[in-house]
Amino acid sequence: MWTKEEKEILCNGIKNHVPFQDLCKQLGRTPEAVRQYMFKVRLPRRANVVKNNLAKSVLLMCIPDPECFRPNRAFYEAVGMSQKRWWSLYFGEAQITPEEYRALAKYFNVSLQDIFDARQLNLEFKDDGSITHTED
Repeated sequence: MWTKEEKEILCNGIKNHVPFQDLCKQLGRTPEAVRQYMFKVRLPRRANVVKNNLAKSVLLMCIPDPECFRPNRAFYEAVGMSQKRWWSLYFGEAQITPEEYRALAKYFNVSLQDIFDARQLNLEFKDDGSITHTED
């Protein structure tokens, strides 16, 4: 059983890019135990690389709780990607390609308008006339 303190140490270690072996020593757990826990609760292996996780946004359009989604072989074949590729996209460790994005949309039956909206930038106009943008 993982304590609240151990969970915080793990999350902070991932966020602060602490080497995995050092994190395991800090927690007093084996690397395999830490990996299994991270997979079980779907913690990313490293901090996010992408700003706008489009793979997760498609998943959220049709499944309110992405933790409930359990991909199987039929899913991987339908979207044309491996398990490793899917999880790196899900955790925001890699940028999704347009082909993969379309395949996910088709698999989850998400409309083109929803796909287009998920990729849009939010423009904010400031009082000084400058424009900033953020990705949804």
